[in-house]
Parts: sequence; structure tokens; C-alpha cells
Amino acid sequence: MKSCISNKIAELISEQIKKEYESSYLYLQFADYYEKNGLPGFSTWFTIQAREEADHALIFLNFLHETNTEVKFFPIHPSALNIKSIREPLEMSLAHEKFITKNINEIFCKADEENDYRTKLFLSWFITEQFEEEINAQNLLDSYDMFVNSDSSKNDDCKCKTALYNLDQKYGERKYSPSDKLSA
Repeated sequence: MKSCISNKIAELISEQIKKEYESSYLYLQFADYYEKNGLPGFSTWFTIQAREEADHALIFLNFLHETNTEVKFFPIHPSALNIKSIREPLEMSLAHEKFITKNINEIFCKADEENDYRTKLFLSWFITEQFEEEINAQNLLDSYDMFVNSDSSKNDDCKCKTALYNLDQKYGERKYSPSDKLSA
């Protein structure tokens, strides 16, 4: 049976699979950094985020299978990180989610250009998901800045450590829940 999506869309989605796995690896690096620095709640949050990104790759893969489209597997090139502060992965997470949103939007625009309604419908879930991902990443950064990121002239170190501990406890409560799209 012939694929019902174009070669260009298939290639963009195959590239997105690679980017989702690179995202997963990036978030595992963040989780590792936080674990090594005594923040198991932050580590839990990013470990779950890594699992969700791997799930996203599988959802894209399933879509290509469902449309009888050949999957191209591109080499994964995760970035080597040298994280310098507790805040840095939070900034990087937000920037990365914006990057992924941009990529998904580009696939959607190409599908729109080709009148590929099936792919546009499929991508609508990811557009909503990315909106949520950016909000979550921004909230992590905002919470950190509001409660922890200290200006030593305004906050004493003890209050900042207590705030960091409380945020870590909050983030440690996150539970993994596989997407309903995986079983589809």
C-alpha cells in the first residue's frame, strides 16, 4: 500500500522523531545533574519529562506506520552539557521547548501547504501539547526565580535554601502517565 503523505512530510516527521529522542536525552542529563546536586525532586520532574519526550517520538513513529510511510532513522546527536547552576537547565528547558514548538509548526505549515489534512489533524495534538510544555517550562523557571533565585541583598541564604527544598519536594510529586496517543 502506498503512503498517503508526501516524502517531504515523511522526512520532516522522521527528523522530528530524532529531535524527540534528543530531547529525552537532554532531559535525562538535567535529571542527572539535579540528582548529583541533591535535588531528587527536580531530577524526578526531568526524568518524567524525558519519558514523555520518548513517548512523543513513538507517537510520531506510529503515525508514519499508520500512514504506511517508510521511517528514516537519523543519527541522534545529543549535546554534551556543562551545567553551571541550578537555574541553567530550567532556562535551557524553556528554550528547547520553544525550539521543538518551532519544528512542529514547520511540519504543520508544510502539511498545510500540501493540503495534507491527515497530518495537520495529527499535529494538532502536538501543537496543544507544545503549548502546555512551554507553559510548564516557563512555570518552572518563574517558580525558581520567585522563590529561590536570590539577590543576597534582599534574601538571606537560609530562606533561599528552604524555598529550593520546598520546590524540590513539589517537583518530586510529579507522576508519569503515558499518553493516550500511545495506545492509539
